Amino acid sequence: MSDRSLWVDYSKAIGIVLVVYGHVARGVYNASIPLNVGVYTLVDSLVYTFHMPLFFFLSGLFFMNSLGRRGRLKLISSKIDTIVYPYLLWSLIQGGVIVVLSSFTNNKVEASTLLTILWQPQWQFWFLYALFMIFVLSSILFNSSENRLILLAFAVSILLYIFQKQLPSAYNLGFITNNLVFFIAGILYDRYKKLFPGSGNLNFTLFAFIIFAVSQYIFHLQLDMNYEDKGVLSLLLAMISILFIVLLSQSLVRKPIHWFLIVGSASMSIYLLHILAGSGVRIILVNLFYIYDPAIHLVIGTLAGVIFPVVVFYFAKHYVWLNYLFSAPLSRLIKK
Repeated sequence: MSDRSLWVDYSKAIGIVLVVYGHVARGVYNASIPLNVGVYTLVDSLVYTFHMPLFFFLSGLFFMNSLGRRGRLKLISSKIDTIVYPYLLWSLIQGGVIVVLSSFTNNKVEASTLLTILWQPQWQFWFLYALFMIFVLSSILFNSSENRLILLAFAVSILLYIFQKQLPSAYNLGFITNNLVFFIAGILYDRYKKLFPGSGNLNFTLFAFIIFAVSQYIFHLQLDMNYEDKGVLSLLLAMISILFIVLLSQSLVRKPIHWFLIVGSASMSIYLLHILAGSGVRIILVNLFYIYDPAIHLVIGTLAGVIFPVVVFYFAKHYVWLNYLFSAPLSRLIKK
């Protein structure tokens, strides 16, 4: 982590735990395990207003530095290694497991579904598909020194987000209209971060939390909106929430907790494996131990969805052959 800001790993840790919780909770709900539906729906929408936008934002932070250091072609080829390869591999692995265990899962999946992943991403892997599209588009549009074009692209991306429901979504263009704005926001934050006061200041972070909490309250409870209501308000809410997570991370990292940094650095591993781990725990709890307590499912499922992938990530760092679970072996041979 010598070349990375530790607060970014803190933000990734917070974000990935929310991702795991969100999918575990949805799995519990879809399995008809009794939940307080009102609380579940509110928390689900609150999490989904910003947790994936956060990851697009964080992905944009280092984009310009990588573009300037590697150039367009090398940057795109590196993303084929670290995004496209795990997308294809884990779509097939997770899809194969779901097909085999379809009698125990919430959704029945045909083997033919696995043939569609080149043009129709499945399950949580949509994020990797969308992220690669945005990396390619940004690599074509930008260079490492042009600021005005970035600002213009940011303005356009805001309009694309606000009016996305009126725009065509064919060819997966919805991934760009819904997420590009957050990626470019990350680029701009990295360029103009000195303009953001209060980084690491607990009082400023507390103020940001109040704004975050009030905004979420107004959006969900006063306006009776949810994360699917895309527009100016959802964009503003997502940006406020992302800024709060950034400031919170910058404050917490002043006294870093090692295991939390590990969770952040292993966020890709967690993203790829957490559905298998969390769903596996739910199936075991229900079918072997006949446990239907939603609290037990949420806690154990979330812990399993984080801890198991972290263990795999740890072993992958010590056993070279396990690296092939997360990045392409061919590219590693070429680099040698």
